[in-house]
Amino acid sequence: MELIIDFLALQKATGYTRVGDVAKCLDRQGIRYFHGRKGVIWTTTELVSRAAGYSGGHPIDDGPILPIDAFG
Repeated sequence: MELIIDFLALQKATGYTRVGDVAKCLDRQGIRYFHGRKGVIWTTTELVSRAAGYSGGHPIDDGPILPIDAFG
């Protein structure tokens, strides 16, 4: 179920108060968002999940996961 995350919740989650600062924070995280009629932004739980690497409750397959010691 996809839920809307409103601007107030985004302010609380990011720690920013201005629309532009919240938007920049979401951009850095790769979270898509929309502009409402009065200029405030909002997003959905689905878009946040996708940015975190999940789709439909299952991790997105980006290939094999390597153990940490494989890097060094």
